[in-house]
Amino acid sequence: MAKQNAFYEMFVDLLKDMFDAENQIVEHLPQVIQACANPELKEALAQHLDETKNQVQRLKKIFKMLNENPTGKPCKAMQGLFEEGQEELNKKDVPSSVKDACLIVCCQKIEHYEIASYGSARALARHLNNAGLSERVDFDEIADILQQSLDEESAADEKLTDIAEGGFFTEGVNDAAEQAQESKAARGSKRNL
Repeated sequence: MAKQNAFYEMFVDLLKDMFDAENQIVEHLPQVIQACANPELKEALAQHLDETKNQVQRLKKIFKMLNENPTGKPCKAMQGLFEEGQEELNKKDVPSSVKDACLIVCCQKIEHYEIASYGSARALARHLNNAGLSERVDFDEIADILQQSLDEESAADEKLTDIAEGGFFTEGVNDAAEQAQESKAARGSKRNL
């Protein structure tokens, strides 16, 4: 393998970042699932957790094909996204529909990071295949493997959008806002008595 190739080094670095990101998701997503109140959201995230475990296995396969070690690069972006998510999970006295909406926002940020990463890695794999970097590695096959994960990430993002735009959140968020407004008005009228 011509490891002095800067595009190859960039590709491996990106894959290591993605490997750590996916492993962080496998670690933290069960806590997010547990915090969800909406059954449809719980189910969608549980399904995506299974997909994420498969994505980790795909990345391991790619590293094996490259004869590279998958570890050694922490994904700081994913760490930051999970810190933001933890802030949402720690909020008290928030209606469950609002908390679920906040969790969707956090999850979609993660999905968009993954979509960008898988899309970029796929493009680099295609470039490396066209560059004829190595006869021992089929970068076109690697691009196809990355495309599978990219398709799953895109589908997960679309599912989250569908849930967020569906009746539950439209009605749930509006109901919660209306209840908060009524409660505030009731407190105000008690003060006036």
